[in-house]
Amino acid sequence: IFQTTSSAVNELEITNGASGSPVTITSSGDDSDIDITMTPKGTGVVNISSGLKAAGFYDTNIVLQSGTGSEDLESVAAKNLVWYSKEVQAANIKLPPATSSNKGMVIKIIVGTANWAANAFKLGFANGSSTVMTGFIHLAAADGSEAVDGFQITANAKSLTIDSDDPTAAGGAIGSTYTFTYLEANLVHVEAFGVSTSGVPALDAGASLTAGI
Repeated sequence: IFQTTSSAVNELEITNGASGSPVTITSSGDDSDIDITMTPKGTGVVNISSGLKAAGFYDTNIVLQSGTGSEDLESVAAKNLVWYSKEVQAANIKLPPATSSNKGMVIKIIVGTANWAANAFKLGFANGSSTVMTGFIHLAAADGSEAVDGFQITANAKSLTIDSDDPTAAGGAIGSTYTFTYLEANLVHVEAFGVSTSGVPALDAGASLTAGI
C-alpha cells in the first residue's frame, strides 16, 4: 500500500544495479536534506538479515575531553561511545543512567597519553540514580614489575575510585580502560582494567563505592 501526502515535494527512488553494483534506495525532492524513516508497528523492529555497513558510523562516536574538569555524559544519546582524555583528568566523570531505552549501549572510557590525577575522583553514576554496577576490576603496575590484581566490584556500587598512584584504587594511569555495557534498566556491567603508577596492586572494596557522584 503506497500512502500519499498532499502537496508532497519529496519522494523515494529505487535504482537497480548492474552486475557487481548494489541496488540503491535514495531520497530525492525539493528539500536540500531529506531523511528516510522506517516505522514498524507497535513493538515491531526493523530486521536486517545480513551485515550492516553505515557510512560515517565511526566518525561520531569518539569524544576527546577538553580540559581536566568534571565531565557530565548523562545526556549522551543511546549509542555506543568512546570517551578519552589526553590531559591530567582530575575530576568526576558522570555516566548516563541505564534505562530500558539504552540497553545494549557500550561506553568505553580511556586514559589517553597522560596519567590522570594522583588524587581520588569518581567515574560512575549520579548518587540519586538507581543505576548500579556489576563486574570486575583488574589492576596492573605501570612498569609491569608486579602481578595483576583483581577484585569483584562491590554489590550495588555506583562509582569507581580513580587515582593513578593508589595501588588500592581502580587505576588512572596510561593504559587504563573502563568498559560499561548497559544490560537493562538500572544495571550496567563494568570491565575495568586499571593501571597504577606506584606500589604493588592491592585492590580492595574502596575501588568501587556504593556512593555515586
